[in-house]
Amino acid sequence: MICVAPILGIAAGSLVVALLMTQIFGYQVLVVQSDSMKPALVRGDLIVTRPADINLVEPGDIILFESGQNTRVPVVHRIDGTMNVQFNITDSVTGLVTTEHTRSLRTKGDANPRPDGEMVDASRLKGVLWFSLPGIGGWFSNGLLQQGLLSIAVVSVLTWIGYEAWRFSQRSAKSKTGVVDESSS
Repeated sequence: MICVAPILGIAAGSLVVALLMTQIFGYQVLVVQSDSMKPALVRGDLIVTRPADINLVEPGDIILFESGQNTRVPVVHRIDGTMNVQFNITDSVTGLVTTEHTRSLRTKGDANPRPDGEMVDASRLKGVLWFSLPGIGGWFSNGLLQQGLLSIAVVSVLTWIGYEAWRFSQRSAKSKTGVVDESSS
């Protein structure tokens, strides 16, 4: 007979880790909504991004960023170019000069004829593509994905707890009747 508890434990643990990674560590799980990155990514692909430093991403990397002014929309496009800017700021009272460096990214969808109209700065960069699962995202919508992971994790944990409670009650019942089965531990 196959013991279900370790399988449920591993599944629940994996789902909890995945949920924690998305909620605490800045990883994001999204479903591609357009074909602007075709053939690399197509509508319905499930993608996972990991946090990224703007100074460490390079042209060719696929990134997740927020586009738009008032309503921020998540976009996944490839870095097409970078622009480094240096500012020298002089304090009018002390004469002290401070130098600041910023980096902006020019992006473009692989299937789009021209680069995107706005540059991506560090505040809008949300991550770099870690991996994708082709076609899997069709089962989810972006709004339900995290809730789905959480629901599966909760059901898995509750099932595991129920199984362990049942095992405990079985052992208790056997010990009351004087029958002890060492093989069920």
